[in-house]
Amino acid sequence: MNDYQLFWGDLHNHNAVGYARGSIERTYDIAQEHLDVLAFTPHSQWHDMPEMPNDAHMKWVNGFKVLQDNWPKVQRLAAESNRKGKFVSILAYEWHSSFFGDYCLYYPGDHSPLKYHNHVRDLQNYVKGTEAMIVPHHLAYKQGWRGANWDYLEPSVSPVMEIMSEHGLSEHDRAGFRYIRHSMGGRWTRNTLQAALQRGFRPGVIASSDDHLGYPGAYGEGLAGIWAKELSRAAILDALWNRRTIAVSGDRIRLFATLNDQQMGSEIPFTREREFEISVQGKDEIEKIEILKHNRVVYRYFPEDYVRDDGPWPGRVLSRIEFGWGPWGDLNMTRIAD
Repeated sequence: MNDYQLFWGDLHNHNAVGYARGSIERTYDIAQEHLDVLAFTPHSQWHDMPEMPNDAHMKWVNGFKVLQDNWPKVQRLAAESNRKGKFVSILAYEWHSSFFGDYCLYYPGDHSPLKYHNHVRDLQNYVKGTEAMIVPHHLAYKQGWRGANWDYLEPSVSPVMEIMSEHGLSEHDRAGFRYIRHSMGGRWTRNTLQAALQRGFRPGVIASSDDHLGYPGAYGEGLAGIWAKELSRAAILDALWNRRTIAVSGDRIRLFATLNDQQMGSEIPFTREREFEISVQGKDEIEKIEILKHNRVVYRYFPEDYVRDDGPWPGRVLSRIEFGWGPWGDLNMTRIAD
Protein backbone atom coordinates (compact mmCIF):
# COMPACT_ATOMS: atom_id res chain seq x y z
CA MET A 1 0.00 0.00 0.00
CA ASN A 2 2.88 2.34 0.74
CA ASP A 3 3.93 2.12 -2.91
CA TYR A 4 0.61 3.49 -4.13
CA GLN A 5 -1.42 6.66 -3.88
CA LEU A 6 -5.19 6.91 -4.23
CA PHE A 7 -6.37 9.20 -7.02
CA TRP A 8 -9.97 10.10 -7.82
CA GLY A 9 -11.38 10.29 -11.31
CA ASP A 10 -14.48 10.53 -13.44
CA LEU A 11 -13.96 8.26 -16.44
CA HIS A 12 -17.38 8.71 -18.03
CA ASN A 13 -18.74 12.22 -18.54
CA HIS A 14 -20.54 14.27 -21.19
CA ASN A 15 -21.10 17.84 -22.34
CA ALA A 16 -22.31 19.82 -25.36
CA VAL A 17 -19.77 18.16 -27.67
CA GLY A 18 -22.42 15.60 -28.42
CA TYR A 19 -26.00 16.04 -27.20
CA ALA A 20 -25.47 16.91 -23.53
CA ARG A 21 -24.98 20.33 -21.93
CA GLY A 22 -22.11 22.56 -20.88
CA SER A 23 -19.00 23.50 -22.81
CA ILE A 24 -16.02 21.17 -23.04
CA GLU A 25 -13.82 23.94 -21.63
CA ARG A 26 -16.08 24.18 -18.57
CA THR A 27 -15.85 20.40 -18.14
CA TYR A 28 -12.06 20.52 -17.91
CA ASP A 29 -12.11 23.56 -15.62
CA ILE A 30 -14.43 21.83 -13.14
CA ALA A 31 -12.54 18.53 -13.29
CA GLN A 32 -9.22 20.20 -12.54
CA GLU A 33 -10.72 21.94 -9.51
CA HIS A 34 -11.60 18.75 -7.61
CA LEU A 35 -10.48 15.60 -9.46
CA ASP A 36 -7.16 13.98 -10.34
CA VAL A 37 -8.30 12.20 -13.51
CA LEU A 38 -10.84 12.92 -16.26
CA ALA A 39 -11.84 10.95 -19.32
CA PHE A 40 -14.35 12.98 -21.35
CA THR A 41 -16.31 10.28 -23.22
CA PRO A 42 -18.45 11.88 -25.94
CA HIS A 43 -21.19 9.80 -27.57
CA SER A 44 -19.82 8.66 -30.91
CA GLN A 45 -22.03 6.02 -32.57
CA TRP A 46 -24.89 3.57 -32.25
CA HIS A 47 -24.78 0.97 -35.02
CA ASP A 48 -28.11 -0.73 -34.17
CA MET A 49 -30.06 2.31 -33.02
CA PRO A 50 -33.81 1.85 -33.54
CA GLU A 51 -36.01 4.48 -35.10
CA MET A 52 -37.97 6.17 -32.32
CA PRO A 53 -41.39 7.81 -32.20
CA ASN A 54 -41.47 11.45 -33.25
CA ASP A 55 -37.94 11.10 -34.65
CA ALA A 56 -36.53 11.11 -31.11
CA HIS A 57 -33.50 9.15 -32.39
CA MET A 58 -32.35 12.29 -34.21
CA LYS A 59 -31.02 13.58 -30.89
CA TRP A 60 -28.33 10.91 -31.11
CA VAL A 61 -27.80 11.32 -34.86
CA ASN A 62 -27.26 15.06 -34.47
CA GLY A 63 -25.08 14.59 -31.41
CA PHE A 64 -22.79 12.16 -33.25
CA LYS A 65 -22.35 14.79 -35.98
CA VAL A 66 -21.36 17.39 -33.40
CA LEU A 67 -18.61 15.07 -32.14
CA GLN A 68 -17.36 14.37 -35.67
CA ASP A 69 -17.03 18.10 -36.29
CA ASN A 70 -15.25 18.67 -32.97
CA TRP A 71 -13.02 15.60 -32.68
CA PRO A 72 -9.81 17.58 -33.38
CA LYS A 73 -10.73 19.88 -30.50
CA VAL A 74 -11.43 16.90 -28.23
CA GLN A 75 -8.00 15.49 -29.12
CA ARG A 76 -6.26 18.80 -28.50
CA LEU A 77 -7.82 19.50 -25.10
CA ALA A 78 -7.13 15.97 -23.86
CA ALA A 79 -3.47 16.35 -24.82
CA GLU A 80 -3.08 19.89 -23.44
CA SER A 81 -4.77 19.06 -20.12
CA ASN A 82 -2.60 16.03 -19.34
CA ARG A 83 0.13 17.22 -16.95
CA LYS A 84 2.15 14.63 -15.08
CA GLY A 85 1.94 15.08 -11.33
CA LYS A 86 -0.89 17.60 -11.55
CA PHE A 87 -3.80 16.25 -13.63
CA VAL A 88 -4.40 13.27 -15.93
CA SER A 89 -6.70 13.46 -18.93
CA ILE A 90 -7.45 10.46 -21.13
CA LEU A 91 -8.67 10.63 -24.73
CA ALA A 92 -11.87 8.57 -24.93
CA TYR A 93 -15.29 8.14 -26.49
CA GLU A 94 -18.44 6.07 -25.97
CA TRP A 95 -19.74 3.29 -28.24
CA HIS A 96 -23.45 2.39 -28.02
CA SER A 97 -25.06 -0.92 -28.88
CA SER A 98 -28.54 -2.18 -28.12
CA PHE A 99 -27.44 -5.81 -28.54
CA PHE A 100 -23.87 -5.83 -27.19
CA GLY A 101 -24.22 -3.14 -24.52
CA ASP A 102 -22.40 0.18 -24.22
CA TYR A 103 -18.64 0.60 -23.85
CA CYS A 104 -16.28 3.51 -23.27
CA LEU A 105 -12.97 3.35 -25.15
CA TYR A 106 -9.81 4.77 -23.53
CA TYR A 107 -6.68 5.50 -25.55
CA PRO A 108 -3.18 5.32 -24.01
CA GLY A 109 -1.88 8.22 -26.10
CA ASP A 110 -2.85 11.48 -27.76
CA HIS A 111 -4.40 12.35 -31.13
CA SER A 112 -5.84 8.88 -31.78
CA PRO A 113 -8.71 8.59 -34.27
CA LEU A 114 -12.46 8.34 -33.85
CA LYS A 115 -13.23 4.89 -35.27
CA TYR A 116 -16.56 3.28 -36.20
CA HIS A 117 -17.51 -0.38 -35.65
CA ASN A 118 -20.73 -2.31 -36.25
CA HIS A 119 -19.87 -5.34 -34.10
CA VAL A 120 -18.28 -5.58 -30.67
CA ARG A 121 -15.77 -8.15 -31.93
CA ASP A 122 -14.49 -5.57 -34.43
CA LEU A 123 -14.23 -3.03 -31.61
CA GLN A 124 -12.34 -5.51 -29.42
CA ASN A 125 -9.95 -6.45 -32.20
CA TYR A 126 -9.30 -2.79 -32.91
CA VAL A 127 -8.36 -1.91 -29.34
CA LYS A 128 -6.08 -4.97 -29.10
CA GLY A 129 -3.98 -3.38 -31.82
CA THR A 130 -3.84 0.03 -30.15
CA GLU A 131 -3.31 -0.99 -26.50
CA ALA A 132 -6.53 0.87 -25.69
CA MET A 133 -9.14 -0.59 -23.35
CA ILE A 134 -12.93 -0.69 -23.42
CA VAL A 135 -15.09 -0.64 -20.30
CA PRO A 136 -18.76 -1.73 -20.21
CA HIS A 137 -21.18 0.36 -18.19
CA HIS A 138 -24.83 0.47 -16.99
CA LEU A 139 -24.52 -3.29 -17.05
CA ALA A 140 -27.84 -4.19 -15.50
CA TYR A 141 -30.22 -3.02 -18.19
CA LYS A 142 -31.86 -5.93 -19.97
CA GLN A 143 -29.81 -7.49 -22.72
CA GLY A 144 -31.10 -6.00 -25.96
CA TRP A 145 -31.82 -2.68 -24.24
CA ARG A 146 -28.16 -1.61 -24.02
CA GLY A 147 -27.46 -3.84 -21.04
CA ALA A 148 -24.33 -6.00 -20.84
CA ASN A 149 -24.06 -9.01 -23.14
CA TRP A 150 -21.81 -11.42 -21.22
CA ASP A 151 -21.56 -13.77 -24.21
CA TYR A 152 -19.35 -11.19 -25.92
CA LEU A 153 -17.36 -9.78 -23.00
CA GLU A 154 -13.60 -10.03 -23.62
CA PRO A 155 -11.65 -9.63 -20.34
CA SER A 156 -8.33 -9.15 -22.15
CA VAL A 157 -9.47 -5.68 -23.28
CA SER A 158 -12.02 -4.98 -20.51
CA PRO A 159 -10.21 -5.40 -17.18
CA VAL A 160 -12.75 -3.33 -15.22
CA MET A 161 -16.49 -2.68 -15.28
CA GLU A 162 -18.31 0.53 -14.43
CA ILE A 163 -20.89 -0.60 -11.85
CA MET A 164 -22.21 2.77 -10.63
CA SER A 165 -23.22 5.99 -12.41
CA GLU A 166 -26.17 8.33 -12.54
CA HIS A 167 -28.07 5.41 -14.10
CA GLY A 168 -27.82 3.54 -10.79
CA LEU A 169 -25.90 0.68 -9.19
CA SER A 170 -25.56 -2.70 -10.91
CA GLU A 171 -23.81 -4.67 -8.15
CA HIS A 172 -26.93 -6.78 -7.62
CA ASP A 173 -30.65 -6.38 -8.23
CA ARG A 174 -31.44 -5.08 -4.73
CA ALA A 175 -28.52 -2.75 -4.27
CA GLY A 176 -29.12 0.91 -3.53
CA PHE A 177 -29.42 3.45 -6.37
CA ARG A 178 -32.08 1.72 -8.46
CA TYR A 179 -32.27 2.04 -12.26
CA ILE A 180 -35.15 4.52 -12.39
CA ARG A 181 -33.82 7.66 -14.09
CA HIS A 182 -33.98 6.54 -17.74
CA SER A 183 -36.30 4.83 -20.20
CA MET A 184 -34.41 1.55 -20.67
CA GLY A 185 -36.05 -0.30 -17.81
CA GLY A 186 -35.00 -1.47 -14.36
CA ARG A 187 -32.26 -3.88 -13.33
CA TRP A 188 -32.12 -7.34 -14.85
CA THR A 189 -30.69 -9.89 -12.41
CA ARG A 190 -28.77 -11.72 -15.16
CA ASN A 191 -26.85 -8.55 -16.02
CA THR A 192 -25.65 -7.51 -12.58
CA LEU A 193 -22.03 -7.63 -11.46
CA GLN A 194 -22.79 -10.62 -9.25
CA ALA A 195 -24.17 -12.48 -12.27
CA ALA A 196 -20.91 -11.77 -14.12
CA LEU A 197 -18.93 -13.13 -11.18
CA GLN A 198 -21.06 -16.28 -11.18
CA ARG A 199 -20.14 -16.78 -14.82
CA GLY A 200 -16.46 -16.74 -13.91
CA PHE A 201 -15.48 -13.20 -14.89
CA ARG A 202 -13.00 -11.47 -12.55
CA PRO A 203 -13.29 -7.75 -13.25
CA GLY A 204 -12.11 -4.80 -11.28
CA VAL A 205 -14.81 -2.21 -10.58
CA ILE A 206 -15.06 1.53 -11.06
CA ALA A 207 -17.80 4.11 -10.83
CA SER A 208 -18.15 7.31 -12.83
CA SER A 209 -20.88 9.89 -13.20
CA ASP A 210 -22.10 9.54 -16.82
CA ASP A 211 -23.24 13.08 -16.05
CA HIS A 212 -24.91 14.89 -18.99
CA LEU A 213 -24.77 18.42 -17.55
CA GLY A 214 -21.06 19.00 -18.05
CA TYR A 215 -20.19 18.51 -14.38
CA PRO A 216 -17.60 15.74 -13.93
CA GLY A 217 -17.40 14.27 -10.46
CA ALA A 218 -20.95 15.29 -9.50
CA TYR A 219 -21.59 14.10 -5.95
CA GLY A 220 -23.74 10.98 -5.66
CA GLU A 221 -23.30 9.87 -9.27
CA GLY A 222 -20.16 7.77 -8.88
CA LEU A 223 -16.39 8.16 -8.80
CA ALA A 224 -13.47 5.86 -9.54
CA GLY A 225 -10.76 5.44 -6.93
CA ILE A 226 -7.48 4.44 -8.57
CA TRP A 227 -4.41 3.18 -6.69
CA ALA A 228 -1.38 4.20 -8.76
CA LYS A 229 2.30 4.84 -8.11
CA GLU A 230 2.13 8.36 -9.49
CA LEU A 231 -0.27 10.77 -11.14
CA SER A 232 0.51 10.08 -14.77
CA ARG A 233 -1.56 8.68 -17.59
CA ALA A 234 0.64 5.59 -17.87
CA ALA A 235 0.37 4.87 -14.13
CA ILE A 236 -3.40 5.42 -14.07
CA LEU A 237 -3.93 3.09 -17.03
CA ASP A 238 -1.61 0.52 -15.43
CA ALA A 239 -3.82 0.60 -12.32
CA LEU A 240 -6.92 0.04 -14.46
CA TRP A 241 -5.31 -2.85 -16.34
CA ASN A 242 -4.32 -4.43 -13.03
CA ARG A 243 -7.67 -3.74 -11.30
CA ARG A 244 -6.31 -1.61 -8.47
CA THR A 245 -9.58 0.27 -8.43
CA ILE A 246 -12.58 0.96 -6.23
CA ALA A 247 -16.06 2.34 -6.93
CA VAL A 248 -17.76 4.87 -4.66
CA SER A 249 -21.27 6.26 -4.94
CA GLY A 250 -20.80 9.42 -2.86
CA ASP A 251 -18.16 10.09 -0.22
CA ARG A 252 -14.57 9.36 -1.17
CA ILE A 253 -14.05 6.32 1.02
CA ARG A 254 -10.47 5.02 0.91
CA LEU A 255 -10.38 1.24 0.60
CA PHE A 256 -7.31 -0.92 0.15
CA ALA A 257 -7.16 -4.68 0.65
CA THR A 258 -4.62 -7.47 0.37
CA LEU A 259 -5.05 -11.24 0.50
CA ASN A 260 -1.96 -13.17 1.60
CA ASP A 261 0.06 -10.00 0.93
CA GLN A 262 -1.17 -9.82 -2.67
CA GLN A 263 -2.62 -6.46 -3.64
CA MET A 264 -6.21 -5.95 -4.72
CA GLY A 265 -6.84 -6.97 -8.31
CA SER A 266 -4.37 -9.85 -8.20
CA GLU A 267 -5.15 -13.47 -9.00
CA ILE A 268 -3.43 -16.02 -6.76
CA PRO A 269 -3.32 -19.84 -6.63
CA PHE A 270 -5.86 -21.63 -4.46
CA THR A 271 -4.94 -21.97 -0.81
CA ARG A 272 -6.87 -22.80 2.35
CA GLU A 273 -4.79 -20.32 4.38
CA ARG A 274 -6.19 -16.85 3.66
CA GLU A 275 -5.28 -13.71 5.53
CA PHE A 276 -6.96 -10.41 4.67
CA GLU A 277 -5.61 -6.99 5.49
CA ILE A 278 -8.20 -4.27 4.89
CA SER A 279 -7.83 -0.53 5.37
CA VAL A 280 -10.90 1.71 5.17
CA GLN A 281 -11.15 5.44 5.83
CA GLY A 282 -14.30 7.52 5.42
CA LYS A 283 -15.39 11.13 5.82
CA ASP A 284 -17.99 10.04 8.37
CA GLU A 285 -18.67 7.04 10.58
CA ILE A 286 -18.42 3.78 8.65
CA GLU A 287 -21.48 1.61 9.24
CA LYS A 288 -20.01 -1.75 8.30
CA ILE A 289 -17.46 -3.59 6.21
CA GLU A 290 -18.50 -6.80 4.46
CA ILE A 291 -16.51 -9.62 2.90
CA LEU A 292 -18.30 -11.65 0.24
CA LYS A 293 -17.49 -15.12 -1.06
CA HIS A 294 -19.43 -16.51 -4.02
CA ASN A 295 -21.69 -13.42 -3.80
CA ARG A 296 -22.66 -14.17 -0.21
CA VAL A 297 -21.65 -12.14 2.83
CA VAL A 298 -19.36 -14.33 4.93
CA TYR A 299 -18.14 -11.69 7.37
CA ARG A 300 -19.34 -8.34 8.70
CA TYR A 301 -17.26 -5.93 10.73
CA PHE A 302 -18.91 -3.06 12.61
CA PRO A 303 -16.30 -0.42 13.50
CA GLU A 304 -18.49 1.14 16.19
CA ASP A 305 -18.05 -2.01 18.25
CA TYR A 306 -14.31 -1.35 18.48
CA VAL A 307 -14.04 2.45 18.69
CA ARG A 308 -14.08 4.23 22.04
CA ASP A 309 -15.94 7.51 22.40
CA ASP A 310 -13.27 9.89 23.64
CA GLY A 311 -15.38 13.01 23.39
CA PRO A 312 -15.48 15.62 20.61
CA TRP A 313 -13.57 15.14 17.40
CA PRO A 314 -10.21 16.91 17.24
CA GLY A 315 -9.26 19.28 14.47
CA ARG A 316 -11.47 20.10 11.53
CA VAL A 317 -14.67 18.48 10.25
CA LEU A 318 -16.19 18.30 6.78
CA SER A 319 -19.69 19.70 6.17
CA ARG A 320 -21.88 19.04 3.16
CA ILE A 321 -24.04 21.89 1.81
CA GLU A 322 -26.93 21.31 -0.59
CA PHE A 323 -28.74 24.10 -2.40
CA GLY A 324 -31.01 24.69 -5.37
CA TRP A 325 -33.52 26.99 -7.02
CA GLY A 326 -36.69 24.93 -7.14
CA PRO A 327 -38.39 23.31 -10.16
CA TRP A 328 -36.56 24.24 -13.35
CA GLY A 329 -39.69 24.35 -15.49
CA ASP A 330 -41.40 26.85 -13.19
CA LEU A 331 -38.37 29.12 -13.16
CA ASN A 332 -37.69 28.76 -16.90
CA MET A 333 -33.99 28.31 -16.15
CA THR A 334 -31.34 26.24 -17.86
CA ARG A 335 -29.87 23.47 -15.71
CA ILE A 336 -26.35 24.87 -15.76
CA ALA A 337 -25.13 27.28 -13.14
CA ASP A 338 -21.71 28.08 -11.71
